[in-house]
Amino acid sequence: MTFQRNINSPIGIIPIFVMVITITIFFSLIPRVLYGETPPANADANKKLAISHVKNGMIDDAVKEFEKAVEVSYNEGYEKGKLEAEKQKKH
Repeated sequence: MTFQRNINSPIGIIPIFVMVITITIFFSLIPRVLYGETPPANADANKKLAISHVKNGMIDDAVKEFEKAVEVSYNEGYEKGKLEAEKQKKH
């Protein structure tokens, strides 16, 4: 006696659908903070995380976060400067 699985059966499709949706939600909604990173466009979050690392004695991690904060701040200033320069050219 052999068991044949009906591919068109909704019983077989539903678990696959649930698995795909679960994986999608997991990777899209879980903040990167849980993985030891903060979103790269948020200098304030990097600064706060660095201060927290200093308070907890994790100096190496604090230095990395401060460096990220400085880089993000620099990039924000650079972009603002480019926009201002373009506005000046138009006038």
